[in-house]
Amino acid sequence: MQNDLTALYGVTIEKEDARRALRMGRDAFDAAVKAGEIPSVRIGKRHKILGAPFRRLVGLEERPAGAPIAA
Repeated sequence: MQNDLTALYGVTIEKEDARRALRMGRDAFDAAVKAGEIPSVRIGKRHKILGAPFRRLVGLEERPAGAPIAA
């Protein structure tokens, strides 16, 4: 887990990083994920937060200024 915004720029985002970015408690965050309010996919028993939809949800740029575009 990373403390800066770079953790929010992956294809998927760790649940804990997304929760901290939203400053939500664990129970409230889990309820929002379960209700579909936070974009996620279920992989086995884990939920992974989808990067691009989450960034749109919180109003972050799609990629940081000056960041290279992946080929």
